[in-house]
Amino acid sequence: MAVFLSANTHTEFTYGGTAVSTVVKLRLRDQCYLEILSPLAGVRLPSPETRISLRWQWAQTLWQQEAVVERVDLSEAPLLSVVLQGEPQAEENRRTRRYQVALPLVFTTGRLGLKKVLTETEDVSVEGLRCQVPKPFAEGSPVDMTISLRGASVRIRGQVLRCAAQEAQDMATMAVRFVQTDTREFQMLRAYLESLP
Repeated sequence: MAVFLSANTHTEFTYGGTAVSTVVKLRLRDQCYLEILSPLAGVRLPSPETRISLRWQWAQTLWQQEAVVERVDLSEAPLLSVVLQGEPQAEENRRTRRYQVALPLVFTTGRLGLKKVLTETEDVSVEGLRCQVPKPFAEGSPVDMTISLRGASVRIRGQVLRCAAQEAQDMATMAVRFVQTDTREFQMLRAYLESLP
């Protein structure tokens, strides 16, 4: 059974080699309003009638659906109105294989990036990671993190997908999606994960 887009689903759309992070603000029958989360500096948004590819994750599966841009609104909260094409298609699960590996992880927070939250990963994939944090992060917020691999550390930018407090423990479980995947450091992380059995 296909998993259709709904309000508050975090998505990414791609076109011409550019990837833009969004969240679904409103879903009508064949139309979707996407709020742009990626910083607009240096990003060229698609013009009306441009064909884009939407991707989102549900459970352990990545879904993809084609769409055509109807309108671009560059107000304070930039929005894209798109017309959905066809049915959502599941992508290969091996792209999102989750590795159950505990890697040291540091989040840099605060206005000047001076506060550090130390934890470790519970699982990692090329799409993102899951971990425990002592204090909940706001869902949708950007995060900078450093992940320690064998003999190297990589700095990667991400976005909080979910963060739920655990009543039994004084911790919150957080899921983070990687949003900066075109860097040398991200490629180091990918190579590390692909080297795991």
